[in-house]
Amino acid sequence: MTRRLLVLSLFANLAFSGCSYWGQTVGSEGRLHTKDRSKRESLTRRWSSKSLKLNEDLTLTVVNFIDKSHGWIGGYEGTVYSTDDGGRTWQTAKLPTGPNSYVSGISFSGSAIGWVAVRRDPPEVMDRKGYKSIVLRTDNAGRSWQEQRAWNGTQIYRVRFINNEVGWLVGRKLEDGGLFVMHTTDGGSNWVELSSNVINPTNNDFATDIYAIDRSRATLLTVEGKVYSTVDGGQRWTQDLTIRDEPEQTFMAKVGVLGNGTVWVLGSTDSKEGMWTTIVRQFAGDSSKRFRTGDVRIKDISFLSEDEIVGCGSMSNSDDALFGSRTGVVLYSSDAGHSWEKIYSDAESRTLNAIATVDGNFWIVGDHGLTLYLSASGSSRPGDK
Repeated sequence: MTRRLLVLSLFANLAFSGCSYWGQTVGSEGRLHTKDRSKRESLTRRWSSKSLKLNEDLTLTVVNFIDKSHGWIGGYEGTVYSTDDGGRTWQTAKLPTGPNSYVSGISFSGSAIGWVAVRRDPPEVMDRKGYKSIVLRTDNAGRSWQEQRAWNGTQIYRVRFINNEVGWLVGRKLEDGGLFVMHTTDGGSNWVELSSNVINPTNNDFATDIYAIDRSRATLLTVEGKVYSTVDGGQRWTQDLTIRDEPEQTFMAKVGVLGNGTVWVLGSTDSKEGMWTTIVRQFAGDSSKRFRTGDVRIKDISFLSEDEIVGCGSMSNSDDALFGSRTGVVLYSSDAGHSWEKIYSDAESRTLNAIATVDGNFWIVGDHGLTLYLSASGSSRPGDK
């Protein structure tokens, strides 16, 4: 079993030396406040939420909204929900992907055409040949789906399309190890593998996310915290950032680029060594800043502005790091991840897995079919001067 598979299975046995990782070389230790935000004079936002359970027996893994009306949610058992009225009603589609499958990515280029990436894991975690990844496409807003391509011995972590033709799939090869990077320029009818074009990845490193800007430019993240960029559709890649001195258990999962060109990376873990979250920002001129926050695993984030972040994930309810109970939470930071406030929690949902932003408001999904709509008000909004 490889290192990262050990982490994901919560069987990692590597020692964690605690505070030795919290020095000036890696940035500042974050703070997690749990007081009611409305009682703090410095706060400028108020939050309201509405929640529903789409299916209490189902874990929801991804969410994608393209506007206030049209959104899609994916989960376990190859299930996709869609709405065209802002979440007032939802339609259900069951993907033809077989048992033990779940949606790992959703991307829509408009209200009708979209793609999902599905991972199907074998009952035995060591059965590398039993892993399978599938990409499916819809032309009718998700009412029905058709398989485009499948790969054995792989795990797809993300699918991104920037229009009806140009898209990316990234993930991991299980049999021979390493990156799995696919690119299409014809809507997924044909996929070209570009994994070998990425320079200097280690054998166990693999791709976890990709942020596509246009048909030529993209930013790629690996689980070990390496950030690559391309300006020619993946033919050549430049390594822009390597996140060093990070505990090996940290799973680097998300990458994005802000409007000012700042690259951000999110990593986190929930292992027997503990729970923590790391956010790294690389600014123009290659300077970077890192904040790490303990006792919480933030699995997804969304930026309201350069400094305001909303994140979702889980917190522990006990001192037992490995087997203790968890509570799904939504957190807010007004200082780019240095300190956080809990603005929502759900004890029935062990974790909240994904977040999507629509006009400064948020859709968040998690365990037991939880679907949360969170709205923000205050003096600071995207685009405000």
